[in-house]
Amino acid sequence: MKKSLLPLLLLLSSLVFDQRVNAQDDSINKLILKDSILAALKQKQDSLTHALPPVDTTAIQQSVSNGMEYFERLQKENRNKQRNAAIRNIAIGVVMLVVLVIGLRRKSKK
Repeated sequence: MKKSLLPLLLLLSSLVFDQRVNAQDDSINKLILKDSILAALKQKQDSLTHALPPVDTTAIQQSVSNGMEYFERLQKENRNKQRNAAIRNIAIGVVMLVVLVIGLRRKSKK
């Protein structure tokens, strides 16, 4: 029973998961290959390219560079803030260490 179950499952899985070619996909591919449809698509593409205004690449490049400059400036400001915070924390730590040393010296003198 167990020996016949594995081949049966393999056969069923291959039948269930096989890929069949869809007749609708074939008809779409046949339609695209026709010359009249290709000509109509070409005409639509040409009309769209003429209808759209030309793209001003200098304005796009300028806006991208402005965005990059803003991003760089923002990063620089954040780095400066982090640096100042680190220096402040180190200074506070040094002051606390000095207070600790002074306190320990006073205690040892008594």
